[in-house]
Amino acid sequence: MQIRNCSTEQLSLAGWKLQNKIKKDFKFPEIQLGPGESLTVWTGEGSKKKQKFPTDLAWSTCSWNIDGDCAELLNPRGEIEAKVDVLPSI
Repeated sequence: MQIRNCSTEQLSLAGWKLQNKIKKDFKFPEIQLGPGESLTVWTGEGSKKKQKFPTDLAWSTCSWNIDGDCAELLNPRGEIEAKVDVLPSI
């Protein structure tokens, strides 16, 4: 999952989190994203091998229910900033 800062200002991800449909969540470490910068959160088994802090993070305890699951990005106030449906790999 790729997270991109589309604003023109520096963004602190402290307090932000990703969660799946059953509210299992990944809390971002204290990391800064500059304007236009992005990072990738790898999920599931083997994700720790892809982790290259600070541009690639691992959420190894996440498993997606392909049937109707979604990923939500929540700000520190718990408000949903973005939501995507999880689709099966082909």
